[in-house]
Amino acid sequence: DMVEFLHVGRQYNYCVRSTAHQYMVNIHTTDGSFVGASHPGCTPHTVQWESSVEVSVTTKREAGSLAVEETLLTWELVHAASDTKLLSGQTVTSENGKATVHLIVGQEQVMNLSLNDNTELAFVVLPSKE
Repeated sequence: DMVEFLHVGRQYNYCVRSTAHQYMVNIHTTDGSFVGASHPGCTPHTVQWESSVEVSVTTKREAGSLAVEETLLTWELVHAASDTKLLSGQTVTSENGKATVHLIVGQEQVMNLSLNDNTELAFVVLPSKE
């Protein structure tokens, strides 16, 4: 699979079939011959915009760049050209000061904003610590 050639918002058919030297008896003949593959089973899939971001929170370099755990991160994914908020949420850093945010933009938003491989998006993070 060469996912680098798939384009966001486009629909593709994903097809699979079973193969073997003697997959099964050929039911269309009476000579006992075999067929080598099943008929393909296909399902349409629309490519979604998906990514992940790893956020790292540390103290200033002068303070040793130490990891800051349990920092609340409030984040937004924004369409840069229209300033439309696509996704938002909150997460908390682990003891190593890191958090991973998984992002999947819904198909309706992809179509409404004409998102494609070259669309500029902004990931905005506001950290807070109590």
